[in-house]
Amino acid sequence: MVDDYGVAVNVAVSDLTAGKYTLSSFDNGANYGFDAWMYADASGNNVRAYNINKVEGGVTLTNTGNNMLVYVYTNEGGDKYRVAGNAIKGDNYTDDAQTVWQFVTPAERDRMVASREAAAKSAAYEAAGINETAEVAVAEPTTLSFGNNHGWTVNVVTAQGGQPANAGTVTEMWQATGSFAKTVSDLPAGLYKVTIQAFYRNGNADEDQARVATGYNTVLTYLEANGNKVQVKSWTSDKGEGSDPNNPSQAQAKFEAGKYLSEVYTCVGADGKLNLTVNNPAHIVNGWFIVGNVKYAKVEENNVIAGDVSGDGEVTTNDAVAVIPFVLEQAEPTPAQFKAADVNKSNTITISDAVGIVNIALNWNSEPVDGARGMVDASNDYIVVNGSEVGLMNTTTFVGFQMDVTLSEGAQFNGAQLTARTMGHQVAWNRVADRTYRVVVFSAANEAIASNEGALLQLNISGNQQVSLGKIEFTDASARAYALGVADPTGIRGITADQLDAQIYTVGGVRSDKVRKGMNVIRQNNGKVTKRFVK
Repeated sequence: MVDDYGVAVNVAVSDLTAGKYTLSSFDNGANYGFDAWMYADASGNNVRAYNINKVEGGVTLTNTGNNMLVYVYTNEGGDKYRVAGNAIKGDNYTDDAQTVWQFVTPAERDRMVASREAAAKSAAYEAAGINETAEVAVAEPTTLSFGNNHGWTVNVVTAQGGQPANAGTVTEMWQATGSFAKTVSDLPAGLYKVTIQAFYRNGNADEDQARVATGYNTVLTYLEANGNKVQVKSWTSDKGEGSDPNNPSQAQAKFEAGKYLSEVYTCVGADGKLNLTVNNPAHIVNGWFIVGNVKYAKVEENNVIAGDVSGDGEVTTNDAVAVIPFVLEQAEPTPAQFKAADVNKSNTITISDAVGIVNIALNWNSEPVDGARGMVDASNDYIVVNGSEVGLMNTTTFVGFQMDVTLSEGAQFNGAQLTARTMGHQVAWNRVADRTYRVVVFSAANEAIASNEGALLQLNISGNQQVSLGKIEFTDASARAYALGVADPTGIRGITADQLDAQIYTVGGVRSDKVRKGMNVIRQNNGKVTKRFVK
């Protein structure tokens, strides 16, 4: 076999005593003159006899006419293999280039192809974190057409009479070879179903039907999606009456009727890229390849349970704990894990999701709160930074939080310690960028952060103690996300109640004549109450 699909050839004994065999490819018997791009070294009247030599893994073939090996080599500038024997081109031939061949029956070949495609599908499911037996839902597909200005990158290896050519919504290659490539970017990671509507006719209509009737699959054209391949259909498989389809418009009508459809499953990784190639590598006399479209659609598991990150069919607090490495970017979730973990459906995994999973596990709230971070008003809650100490002034009761801590140049992060306010919690951290560490404080029981003011964390930093905070998210017991800011006391201390046209109180409720150091509760004459912190 030359590649994943093999080469269909007739093998006949020329001289059994001498171990000579005759190979002929499935063509129309003419000398088409492009033997270097054929999957046999000659055709028609130029069929050659070969000596067969058994070696480890198969056999080698030697042309009895010129004593040259039949081998496969890569054409520089091309994207497919050449098979050559008596049609050596340039300086590509060397003694080291011999190819070990295997001869298999059509049935064996079909089993090999089916096994490979099944293994590729299983690997795609596994990479996406989906069990192959699970019930799945396929999203509405996105269509990539092959009409005029189709946007595919075309690599023509052998041109023929203006081929390849666009016609309506399809592209055809008649007696031409080459490939089409396209990369789709910014896709969500996960399992994808990719389909192609295309066919290959090996020779004219009668010849193609005759070859299919022999049981030999002579189609070498395929679709490749992130490394997983599927052959396109043979022309005979979905043909109509007579020689229909026999032109681009008839082929287009077949495609619109859902004919000539092949599919492959593949996985898109964290880079969000789906690399597609449609390759038509073999030139056959009267060979006709025509393609209408490629479609891709995301496949998701129907039975993903919100919060069941482990996929064991139930939601426990262990699932909430399992989310923390995702929040810290220590681990990358599979698509199924991501769907289960993102209980607030914000399309990100944060501390709020961990809290939501605890709620589900403890039956406190089986319907997670929807809403991305920053959706809830947190104007009365502030982060206070004093060197390496991180504090919180709050009126809202929070149960957990995360933040990114960026160090000064030359400083070193050695960890973080909880304080009396967070003693019932756990703290974890991870370096997410140069000089930036993500710190997460959480409770597997959604225990509230104690009191309304004071230190939450003591950061252990060597060198310059000054830090900046970003991507701050706090969450309450209902898994609502709050984007808190860092208090800026500049210009506030000493302002009187008359200047503010408001009443000023301490946190304990004692009325004050002006804004003082610490937390100030300000009740404006319109009834609005806010808090201001002053260092």
